[in-house]
Amino acid sequence: MVKLSKAQQKTITDAKEEINKARSYNTFEEYFINELAKGYNTSYNTPEKYKKQDIEGYNKLKKYWENKKQGIVLTQSKTETLKRLELLNLIEIINISITSGRIDTIKVLNY
Repeated sequence: MVKLSKAQQKTITDAKEEINKARSYNTFEEYFINELAKGYNTSYNTPEKYKKQDIEGYNKLKKYWENKKQGIVLTQSKTETLKRLELLNLIEIINISITSGRIDTIKVLNY
């Protein structure tokens, strides 16, 4: 087994935590109430209220949840870290963002 750097280990650990959270809920509504609503003000504290206010945002969050259940997550790790993890067959890089404050998309393999 190859020893991972702290950054590589953190990237994998954080990704798996996100996947585990998403997989622990049977419906997006449960996930929203228990994981996402905490970060919204009271006017958006239920999926129904949020959906009425911002259908596009609601659908985007639902897609992120569905992706997480499939092992696909967003990350802000360094490109070098991601490339090394991909070389080790631990992840697949789906998208590397080229913008500042970039958010990349990866799939954790065999998880």
